[in-house]
Amino acid sequence: MQKTIQAISERVGDEGYAFATVTPLFHRDTDSRIVDITFDIEKGREVYVERIDVAGNEKTDDSVIRREMRQDEGARYSASKVRRSKERLHRLPYLDDVRVSLPKGSNSQMTRMRVEVDEKKSGSFTFGIGYSQLDKLFFKSKLQEKNLFGKGYQASVDGTFGARTKNYTLGFTDPYFLDNDISASVGFHNTQSNALQQVQRNYDTKSTGGNVDFGIPLTETISYSIGYQFDKTSLSNIPASASLLTKSQGGTHTTGELTTSIAYDTRDRVVAPRDGNIERLSLSYAGLGGKDHFYTANASSALYQPLDKEADFVLNPSVNFSMIKAQRGYAIPLYRRFSLGGIGSVRGFDSYGISVRDPATGEALGGDKMFTAGMNLFFPLPYMKTAGFRALVFFDAGTTWGNVSATVAGKTLNVTEPFSFAKIRASTGFGIEWESPIGPIGMVWAFPVKKQQGDIKRQFEFALGAQF
Repeated sequence: MQKTIQAISERVGDEGYAFATVTPLFHRDTDSRIVDITFDIEKGREVYVERIDVAGNEKTDDSVIRREMRQDEGARYSASKVRRSKERLHRLPYLDDVRVSLPKGSNSQMTRMRVEVDEKKSGSFTFGIGYSQLDKLFFKSKLQEKNLFGKGYQASVDGTFGARTKNYTLGFTDPYFLDNDISASVGFHNTQSNALQQVQRNYDTKSTGGNVDFGIPLTETISYSIGYQFDKTSLSNIPASASLLTKSQGGTHTTGELTTSIAYDTRDRVVAPRDGNIERLSLSYAGLGGKDHFYTANASSALYQPLDKEADFVLNPSVNFSMIKAQRGYAIPLYRRFSLGGIGSVRGFDSYGISVRDPATGEALGGDKMFTAGMNLFFPLPYMKTAGFRALVFFDAGTTWGNVSATVAGKTLNVTEPFSFAKIRASTGFGIEWESPIGPIGMVWAFPVKKQQGDIKRQFEFALGAQF
């Protein structure tokens, strides 16, 4: 009933009646046990928005707030445009709360729109010591500004240093490039990871690259993005006992990759959403510069369904499918093949824990197709909701499959693993997530309920900068 009244009020509000009231009138027939409902609508007067006042923004420029508004000054009042304006402001990472009111204007046909915002700290410098299954003890530092100069620019410098990994990334995003409703991002990364025998990846990798991306909104909920990334990756210290596929790809790989994607996004917020859904389809081609030539495709969908009025309990089902195919005469880079395991994948399994494997060495080779599905139920922790903590229970499933072939010194490797429902792995468990100043921090306890021979399990996982 409440949703119906809200929908009617918004429909009437879109015709300029900002102060309409909708009253349900009930007519009961006790003999037939039927209730008739009549909605009595009092439109009031049609009004125009005389001006929009912005308050509460001490750091953020007025223009940064106003560019998110969908209700125009001087235009007829529209309830849906006011609602959408508020939703867009809520999605900004440097605003904590948004309130909209409609004070009286200069005459009976005019109203003012007052937008009052509460800002939150947008800049942070953090340094910490953590523990992960991959590195055991590691150090992490991050310098981040989500509202640089009060213009809404986003910049970050992030570094992680452990026993087996040394990673750092630089990034900068202008959400309104050249004062247009187009986002532009540039980034640079340098990652280094040493051999990790317990997950059957017995070689060292080092990768350096950069990217440029543009995002173009097509409608309020549909966006298109296009980007280019160039990457140089080296595989070294490959032992003599390694798989023929690993040996065939030792050395340096260079990849120039163009990626396009389209997304439908109705989430109420980007971080820890409580309502809405997001669907994304992306296609990429590697071959515009560099030695590698291949195609990739990905389709994903995630729903956030609140189960109560306050959206404290949120059900979150998701599915994801990816595939990669080499151009004729080329091979799929080993580090781009699909293996599963860990947060963001199939929890309860280690990195490279689910993979197409070399039958002779047991080494994870990766598939050229991958499917995952998950179901999360988020809920608040007692006395810890306001601190940014929430808990979840989950169920994950997924598998990877495909073909592997390589020839080295006259020896040939051919492995074919077709898709099979019987080989879909599954796990269940629970976790805790904290929206900390340096990003999401998660702890997961997971238990595989369906696995295959050769899979590698991981019951506990701690992660920085990753969401469930």
